[in-house]
Amino acid sequence: MSLAQWSRRGVVAPDTPVQLRKDTPIKKGIMNNKNDKKLNCWEFHKCGRIPGGANEKTLKICNAYYMKLLDGINDGLNGGRTCWACSGTLCKGYIDGVLCKKIDCTDCEFFELVKEEEDKNYKDTKYILDEIRKYFNKK
Repeated sequence: MSLAQWSRRGVVAPDTPVQLRKDTPIKKGIMNNKNDKKLNCWEFHKCGRIPGGANEKTLKICNAYYMKLLDGINDGLNGGRTCWACSGTLCKGYIDGVLCKKIDCTDCEFFELVKEEEDKNYKDTKYILDEIRKYFNKK
């Protein structure tokens, strides 16, 4: 599909370099204690690809934000703490369109943060993909 066809569909084509607006009102940071809220990927990376975010209109809302079937996994909202298993998320300035290209996620600060925070409760990529598979096999 050409870039023009993707644009007509209202989404950014996978593997297209993007320029983020960094004026998103969400503060990037790491939890200070157990009572702090665990961050979702869009809060950690400040991508602005959420409803009302700085990049909602240009880059559209992230697929991880819509992945309700992953809600609660690794204590995240929807796919917010499982982004490495969701296609169409933003990584290193590109929209990742195909899951198999996302092997660099193991080098991501956010990925490491989730593993550390979840410790023994961490749900890995195999678990997440099994949950997605179960969901779609029910339909």
